[in-house]
Amino acid sequence: MKRYYVICDEDEAYVRRFSEYVNEHMEAPCFMQAFTNAASLEGFCRNHAVELLLAGEAVWEETVNLTGIGRRVKLTEQRPGQDAASEQQVYRYQSVQTLMDQVMSSLKEQDGDRRKDGGTTVIGIYSPVKRSLKSSFGLALGQILSRDQTVLYLSMEMFSGLLGPWHQGKASDLSDILYYVRQGKARMTHWADTCICRVGVLDCIFPPLSPLDLQGAEEKDWRALMEELTGNGRYQTLILDIDESSGVLLYLLGCCHRIYTTVLEDFISRGRMEQYEQFLRRSGHEDIWNKTVTIRPPFHKGPADPSRYVEELAWGELGDYVRTIIWDSRGSAADRTP
Repeated sequence: MKRYYVICDEDEAYVRRFSEYVNEHMEAPCFMQAFTNAASLEGFCRNHAVELLLAGEAVWEETVNLTGIGRRVKLTEQRPGQDAASEQQVYRYQSVQTLMDQVMSSLKEQDGDRRKDGGTTVIGIYSPVKRSLKSSFGLALGQILSRDQTVLYLSMEMFSGLLGPWHQGKASDLSDILYYVRQGKARMTHWADTCICRVGVLDCIFPPLSPLDLQGAEEKDWRALMEELTGNGRYQTLILDIDESSGVLLYLLGCCHRIYTTVLEDFISRGRMEQYEQFLRRSGHEDIWNKTVTIRPPFHKGPADPSRYVEELAWGELGDYVRTIIWDSRGSAADRTP
């Protein structure tokens, strides 16, 4: 998916000249769009991925709650002080080149700090129990987290059911990305615009129509892809919807900082979870079990319009449940007993 820089300010001449200079004279990684009010910017954000927002003081408060925006920087009338808040501020009355150099330098420093702290947070969604709302939970989690950070959802689910209205017009999927990786083109610049779909406020990579298309990928290919996704600083959180069809289940689970495993209460489901736990412990992968949190998402009724299913997962009973899980993850560990 194509990503954008955005400048929003009431001074129409200022934003027009600013965006023209960036697009014509700077080798910026994203095209810059100009807006003079938050309402028109909000409409743009619904259908486009915004990497960076520069907002004037007059419109700043109206833009802070907009979703689908990666980084935000306030254009100030006075030079920012040296306090912590100045990291998100820049003095507007200077040359476009100088201002953008300061912004990009600050973003690179933040990305570097994040990589020192462990880089992108990787959240795994996996369960040996089928039809337990695994993917619905992962998509709802991604929609909610995307409202205040950059998130990529990557599905490896066999027959995922996601190749509907969200994937129309996209000729490429996860199998194409792995092909690029095998050709030595793991960098996102080679495939991001054609392989990443926007669903609501969430960036998604969908699996191929046939699970057989993933079987040619080796662990080294997945390793190269994971290094790119977690090391380039583009996304703060990566959500992996993991399926056995990937062929590298244990490697992918090992990449995760936290794993959410959806469970059911029936006899067979409980037996599967017991067998899964025994397998991890006996095969020397107890570390995977130790970072696994078992959850029981509530079943929910989908919207009347199926094309709105993913966007509306963040609301209602499932969305409320996901928010409690997020808060629990920031506090004490959740109960792992299925």
